[in-house]
Amino acid sequence: MVLGGATRSNAVGDTILQLLAVPLCFWALLRRPQASRELSWPLAFIFAAILLVGVQLIPLPPAVWTALPFRQLPLEALRAIGQEPGWRPVSMAPQLTILSLLALLPPIAVFLATVQQSHHERRRIVVVLLLAALLSCGASLWQVATFVSGNDGAGVARAPADASGFFANRNHFSAFLAMSIVLAAVFALDGIKSLTVEPERVREPILLTTIGAATLAILIFLGTIILARSRAGMVLAMIALVAVAGLARMDPRR
Repeated sequence: MVLGGATRSNAVGDTILQLLAVPLCFWALLRRPQASRELSWPLAFIFAAILLVGVQLIPLPPAVWTALPFRQLPLEALRAIGQEPGWRPVSMAPQLTILSLLALLPPIAVFLATVQQSHHERRRIVVVLLLAALLSCGASLWQVATFVSGNDGAGVARAPADASGFFANRNHFSAFLAMSIVLAAVFALDGIKSLTVEPERVREPILLTTIGAATLAILIFLGTIILARSRAGMVLAMIALVAVAGLARMDPRR
């Protein structure tokens, strides 16, 4: 949210996130997870993801890698410059594969650190995310509002300004808002289900305010995605609404 993402690989913002993720990973791994049994499958998935990318960087003998599909063009290129096919990895672009491996660091670090937190601590983190999303919506509205429609001084038509908030482009911004829809729905549904279980809580102003604020936030996120004009954002918003419907069907006691 602070660095805004990027539209190309190996950007400065990505590098900063990867460097910050390294100590966070070490801190999370040194601490004992609160629910080690529940983390067995997620940790296995993380290990498999790292292995899937890392195994493509292992050098293989010429007899092996030349037998792989789509290796005719690299072989012809090596013959054209007079080089023998030496040991090479499965990846045809090892540098990009290394960047993909480094790109796994931030999400892994965030996941491992988040599972160390208590339920209430995670809820506070979600509140910060939702406030940042609302602030980003305000920035996107300012971007559109400050755009002067029509032609510029030279008589050339200007393209409408994109609503991208603090992000690199409208697609990244819309993806963030689609995620925020699900997070806001958790607070709204939690409050609504509390009322169904304990109707006497209808007089609690904090509960009613939480439900109203979360519902309003969802509407703002949906409206801003439409304003951003991102087709990918529209699809993600529909997936988010399906996820919200799934949350609504869950047993509140769980």
